[in-house]
Amino acid sequence: MQLAKYFGAEVTAVCSTRNVALAQSLGADTVTDYTQADFTKTGETYDIILDPVGKTTFAQCQGTLKPNGYYLNTVLVGQLSLR
Repeated sequence: MQLAKYFGAEVTAVCSTRNVALAQSLGADTVTDYTQADFTKTGETYDIILDPVGKTTFAQCQGTLKPNGYYLNTVLVGQLSLR
């Protein structure tokens, strides 16, 4: 979030109620509490959606992406076996 703000992005953070103040303190322009609202149903569209905790799928977010927008998910799908 802080890097995005540094480079001039308008940032919307999606988090639980207990993390709203933290997201605001880190520089989010808008904070959506996912226990109160579904960000995919607000009518807003985004250039980039970054899901670092695996709470969404591309299919869920596709309608909220601007044309040529990016959906980034850092969570591996399925099980990873390390031996």
